[in-house]
Amino acid sequence: MPKLALSDQIESGELNTLLREALQANPGLQQTLLSVQIYEAAHKTLAAQFMNAWPGLIAQQQSIAIQEKRIVALASNEKFIVQRYRNGTGSLDDLTSARSVLADVFAADSAAY
Repeated sequence: MPKLALSDQIESGELNTLLREALQANPGLQQTLLSVQIYEAAHKTLAAQFMNAWPGLIAQQQSIAIQEKRIVALASNEKFIVQRYRNGTGSLDDLTSARSVLADVFAADSAAY
């Protein structure tokens, strides 16, 4: 097999011939090349799966953040209604309703996550 310098021009047909000869001369090289191709395919598949999953993960994180803010707002609302009830300016129905809404949100979050 001829030795070529990096600066030498090789035509594609000649390159195919040289590669074929190298593979015939070293059978282990063919297995190594196959292993590299399998690794590269697995790497590309993993990267594609990650890129496909990323938008869903971001959307889920945003949804959780929104739900957390909603729970904080509802809890604050409940505290305000409790204070009004204690002061005699709020009704028991308002208090029951606020607690019911908060309990429903907690139950829905527990079921969703």
